Order: sequence, then structure tokens, then C-alpha cells
Amino acid sequence: MLLDALFRAMLQVGDLCQCLGLSHHITVIRGSTLGLGSPGEMAGGQGGGMRVSDVDFDRVPVRVYEPPATGRGDGGLRRAVMFYHGGGWALGTTSKCVHTNTLSLSSQISVDDSVRVKFSVQALIYPVLQGLDLNTPSYQQNHNMPMLHRSMMARFWLLYLGVDTSLHPLLLSPSFLHHPSIPPSVRSHLNWTTLLPAKHIKHYKPVGMEMGSKEVTGQEGDLLPGLLDVRAAPLMAEQGVLGRTPRAYIVTCEYDVLRDDGLMYTRRLQDAGVVVSSHHYDDGFHGALSFAHWPFFFDVGERMIRGYMDWLQENL
Repeated sequence: MLLDALFRAMLQVGDLCQCLGLSHHITVIRGSTLGLGSPGEMAGGQGGGMRVSDVDFDRVPVRVYEPPATGRGDGGLRRAVMFYHGGGWALGTTSKCVHTNTLSLSSQISVDDSVRVKFSVQALIYPVLQGLDLNTPSYQQNHNMPMLHRSMMARFWLLYLGVDTSLHPLLLSPSFLHHPSIPPSVRSHLNWTTLLPAKHIKHYKPVGMEMGSKEVTGQEGDLLPGLLDVRAAPLMAEQGVLGRTPRAYIVTCEYDVLRDDGLMYTRRLQDAGVVVSSHHYDDGFHGALSFAHWPFFFDVGERMIRGYMDWLQENL
């Protein structure tokens, strides 16, 4: 894919610029994504009387899209969607996005009794939900697949957690999941041999081996707490927490390293009693939602947007 080749080139340019002290590599990469679809375009753009305003919610930049009134007056409460764009916690802005992800906010609010107004639904579009096991079947199958490569996802995790990027090989190591500091009960939350349907396990086998009695020290100690924190990795949450979250809409794509994150989360939510509408696209790839408009049009992106909007219309 030409677009993926260009993106790979931007990664190299970004690394070079950072080495030369010209710019942070993420700043360079971010510039290469500005042509992708925005939430406004997905919702119909700024036409038809759509009012768009840029505001701050407690120092967080937010772009607000307000459609015209329906004729029943402006005084009453109206449905609203809080759209959290993704991009590896590094790419995208309020005006341009890469993909959507409610992250862990829904589960955090659901168990916070001090918050009176709760989310009525949660929608996760090819979400990233854990960073402990980057050797699931989907990571193995799609390790070099556009638009999100396994190595890139590991880099995003390290940047997000604010740890030394020299830990990149450790995060990719199949033995990392079996570190003695990680209890079996935690590993069971992402045991894909029991949580994934057989058709997605395919011929893949668990990889890695026990690391013996090695203690967590130094930078490893900085990395593990973040990966075990449910605020960063919702798949690590206990069933009691998941059971209090609202009904969900989860999109997964066959050609995506994050496919199994979404499928395992679907299973765990269902086991916790949450109603889940799961939509898997056999021809989908990571970022497809942003490729439904010229000049980067894919039919799967258009179908994905249509399905997402239809579900919101029926359930919100």
C-alpha cells in the first residue's frame, strides 16, 4: 500500500529529525496524518447548519459540533457523543483524527459514585486495551501490516507511559508476560487461549517462557505498573468493574494487531453481564474508519462509519 510506504518513510524522517535535534519525531509523524478523516466529516461535515466551536474542558482542547435544532426548541437536553480520537496517544488533533477509542474513561466513571451523570453507552473502534502481551495471534499475524505495525504499537506504549524507549525490546519479548511479578490471576484477564474464538486463534500458539526468579528492578519497574494500571489497560480490570460499565459497541478488524484486544474485551464484558454489539470486519484494517473519504477511500471504511452511526442512532 502506497500510503503505508509513505507513513513508514515519515517514521524514518521523524527519527532522523529527532537525532539531529530539529524536531520531536512524533511532531513530524503527526504532520503526515493531517489528511485523514475528521469526526466532523464522519458526522456529515460542517454543512446543513452545523455549528463548530473550539473550547477547553478543564484545559483539554475540545471541538464541539452542534447540529441545528430539530424544531422542538433548544431548551431541552439533547443526545451527545464524546468522541476520543486515538492515534497511539500521540497523533491526531481536535480537528483531525486517526481512530476512536473511549479508553478506560467509561469504566472509571461507572465505578465512581461521586459522578452522578454516567455514560449510557460505550463505543470502541479497534481499541488498544493492553500492552502486556504483544504476541497474541493478531500481533503475530499482522506484525507488519498497515497501518499499525507491532513495533510501532510498542513505541506508542513506551511514549504514553513516559518510560525509556530503550525498553522497546523488552516490551516485544514473549517472556515479558510471564515475569514473576505478574500474578496468574492478572494473566488470566488476557489469556487468549480461552478468551478468543477458535477461528481467530488459528494455528498460533502462546510464545514465551518463564523468566525464573528475576526481580523487577530499574526501568522494568517503571514499565510494569503502567501496563497493569486499568486506566491505561482496561482489559486488566476485574469482572466486578467491567460489569458496571454500559452496553458496548466494539469494532474489530481482521488485519489489525489490536484485533484480539477487542475480541477478548468483548468476551470479558459479556461474561460480566454487559450487553455487547460486536462487529468484526473480515476485510478491515486498523484506521479504516478514517479512509472513507477522498483521496483515501476504502469501501470498508464507509461501511464501518455507517454501522457505527446506525448503532448510535438506535442505542443513544
